Amino acid sequence: MADTHFLKGDDITTLVRSRLNEPTANRWTDTELDRWTNRAARNISTITLCNMESEEVTIVNTTMKYALAKKYIKVEGVNFDVGTGAADSHKGIMRADMRGWGYLCADVTADIPLYYHIWGDYILFWPAPNATAVTAGKPTVWGYTVVENYASDYTDATTNTLPNYLCPLVVEYVLSCAYTKIGKHSLAALNMQRYMANVSFHRNNVYGETGRVDTYDMTKVPDRTVVQAQ
Repeated sequence: MADTHFLKGDDITTLVRSRLNEPTANRWTDTELDRWTNRAARNISTITLCNMESEEVTIVNTTMKYALAKKYIKVEGVNFDVGTGAADSHKGIMRADMRGWGYLCADVTADIPLYYHIWGDYILFWPAPNATAVTAGKPTVWGYTVVENYASDYTDATTNTLPNYLCPLVVEYVLSCAYTKIGKHSLAALNMQRYMANVSFHRNNVYGETGRVDTYDMTKVPDRTVVQAQ
């Protein structure tokens, strides 16, 4: 997810060093700070599911199994663009366990796959694409990936990175690690508590399951977190 106002890896290091009152490396090396920065970014993106990406899958006639280029934590959905440009040219592909293919899922002849299943780094389609499907277009996978190598890779706004409002959480995590190293455990615990509270908030209320339920959206799970009005 591209964000034009985010903190780069060097920005994180500068902010952390400012809080530690160490403008240049002495107790804490840049390598250490970068390692903790990367660990925080991986942790935040894994818990909050904030890094949203997609990819097209090039299908082959009669082939059911395809390797995914990206490492998804969770796949939100898959759609197929038949390329006609019409309003109904995009068709959703339903997620279904492969054990039900041909049994619970009707065994039908279709020009495009009707069901998908994620297995590790692979996606499987059923029915397997036929020649008509291959000519018609490509499926697109939409999901969430882990932010890797935040400290070194994210140097411009064209790179997938953490949203701006989650970047301060990286600072809190790195500060906790830095204070732990020198035995200031109270300060380490304080920053880790702030980090965990903020990550939990975004997980539960912004990116998490609470944010995905909607009683007025037939494609989302029912909202069972509240008692319906009688």
